[in-house]
Amino acid sequence: MRAPQLYETLRAFCLGTFRALLSDIERGAELPFAFEEHTSYAKPALYEYRPLVKPYIEHRAHTLRTRPDARLAVEELMRQPAATIFARAHAGPRAREDEALFGSVLLPLLMDTAEICGGFDWDDDAFARAYAELERSIFGERHQYGAVAPVIGLTTGGTTIELGRGLRRDHGDPPGDVCTGRGRPGPVRAP
Repeated sequence: MRAPQLYETLRAFCLGTFRALLSDIERGAELPFAFEEHTSYAKPALYEYRPLVKPYIEHRAHTLRTRPDARLAVEELMRQPAATIFARAHAGPRAREDEALFGSVLLPLLMDTAEICGGFDWDDDAFARAYAELERSIFGERHQYGAVAPVIGLTTGGTTIELGRGLRRDHGDPPGDVCTGRGRPGPVRAP
């Protein structure tokens, strides 16, 4: 485990949220179920009655986001640069940082834990498995990101230039309207 404080904070968030969701169910909220029949030749049919926790959680995401333990979990995630980079990569540049962290880290962790538990009956091992997968995603050995930036005034003759370990400058087709280098927008012409 690379971030014990994060583990404890996210565990508290998931545990508290499980309790809140169970309270909703006790007050009459309906948890949808899938009923599946599994048959095989010359054997009795097996039936699976599986709660559909993901849509149930997604439907309540806005309310869950306002919980105090969710705010604490987001604050703890903000202290982890790798988590903020991960969230931004998955949520897009327009989402606020707290929204990105909640939507791309906390909700999936909560859903994965509930799926492994088979509902909202807490299991520490299920959370540990879901958290380990999240930690691998965020703090994994290696991540690759891509960026595109115009380089005006550099001619490569159509070849790729290696700039360093994992970095390169490729020749590409320019978009129609970019800066021409003279301070005004216009098409770029290949030499």
